[in-house]
Amino acid sequence: MSVLDSIIEGVREQEGIKESGTINDKASGVFNTAYAIGCIVAPIMGGYMSMHTNFRITCDVMAICSASYALIFFIVIILPTCFRK
Repeated sequence: MSVLDSIIEGVREQEGIKESGTINDKASGVFNTAYAIGCIVAPIMGGYMSMHTNFRITCDVMAICSASYALIFFIVIILPTCFRK
């Protein structure tokens, strides 16, 4: 299951609509907005951290953040779908 599929499923549950082009439009908008914000914020944050620490610490912090997000996504999204079957 991709992130966009998860967003579409979440929007469907939130809006209470089974199938609609509007759902795909809203989910695509949320996905593209989050992606764009990440492309803007990540280099700024990485540059700021790299200025005040060294490059190694910056990479370690980013790796820990990414691994934490992946673990939360796995526990909240993927694991429950395995137990539903």
